[in-house]
Amino acid sequence: MLLSLVASTQASLFGVAGDYNAFIFNDLAAVGGDTEGRLAVGHNATMSNYSVGSRIDNSYGALDALVVGHDLNAIGKWQVFNGNAVYGNTLVQAPSIVAPNAIRQDSPIDFAAVALSMQLLSSHLANLPENGSSQYQWSTLTITGTDPTLNVVTIDAGEWAKADDRQIIAPAGSTLIINIPGTSNSMQGGLSLSGVDRAHVLYNFYESTSITSNHIAVMGSVLAPYASATINGGAFEGNAILLNATQTNGGEFHYYPFTGTPEPATMGLWLIGALAFLRRTRGA
Repeated sequence: MLLSLVASTQASLFGVAGDYNAFIFNDLAAVGGDTEGRLAVGHNATMSNYSVGSRIDNSYGALDALVVGHDLNAIGKWQVFNGNAVYGNTLVQAPSIVAPNAIRQDSPIDFAAVALSMQLLSSHLANLPENGSSQYQWSTLTITGTDPTLNVVTIDAGEWAKADDRQIIAPAGSTLIINIPGTSNSMQGGLSLSGVDRAHVLYNFYESTSITSNHIAVMGSVLAPYASATINGGAFEGNAILLNATQTNGGEFHYYPFTGTPEPATMGLWLIGALAFLRRTRGA
């Protein structure tokens, strides 16, 4: 498992977690909303007026669109599209599904191993040298990167929270890592991208245990391996990697997979460290 986890990370910054639109280590609760791509939940998933997988290609039974480690309660029998639904312990209420996609009991993901690797990744990204800048003025937070390959900016958590508008600027095709400190974070208002696109922006909440998002489209991926996130309207538009999640008032996970990556030398050092740490903690 350790070698396959690291090998998959070489192809995707998030490894196994990157195969899913939203990857939740513990619990997910939702009233309304959806996950447009694949969804993985390590413990219990309880959702009503929901759907999963509407924007992925039909796998005709070859792909798991929804994986729940413990109990799955699909209140109202909402639909899982284009792939299988998997639960680990108890199927309280089954979602609807179209054959040859199926529902089965199985445990295909080692959630604990993925959580460890994402905690390591988050810490590593938080310690990358900065080469970008941020400025807060008149309720607008402007985050700027100029490097054509990799931009790293650490911002003030208070400015991020109180901003009515966030303007994020970096060259097209570059990767932008925005490190956001603090154990409790919030966001609302507007957010726009210039040059760089959703697939190349990553918000790294490396210390956060609580995130509240109010009616904002967070354009880019969110890495917050210690955080319980409440998505109150709006959407996380990229990969979302969280400890727990609550979706209310139509809060959604939109399918814009992260394709950016730090330079190969940086990732090589992280992979070596990740493998060593996982071996120590898992007795491999």
